[in-house]
Amino acid sequence: MGKFLFVGMIALLIAMIANMWLQIPALALTISTLVIVVFSLFLLYDLNRIVRGGENQLRDRDDRRLHEPVQHLRQPAQYPAHAGRRTRLIR
Repeated sequence: MGKFLFVGMIALLIAMIANMWLQIPALALTISTLVIVVFSLFLLYDLNRIVRGGENQLRDRDDRRLHEPVQHLRQPAQYPAHAGRRTRLIR
């Protein structure tokens, strides 16, 4: 079903670009409605995959990505050995 939704999203993108030149109000309303439907189905599809347990690896990876910046801030900065030395200006 994911491929079907992706094809639908591409078709809507093409319809949006076509409507930039056609400027048909009814088509714009139809496209807007279909965008809401397609993205709601995307949300339900992904939620279904998470509930059935097919997203464990992705969830773990995303958890690591969320916690990496916090861990980076907690660790002391590691500077190169020459960072504390003064450099002489060449004149």
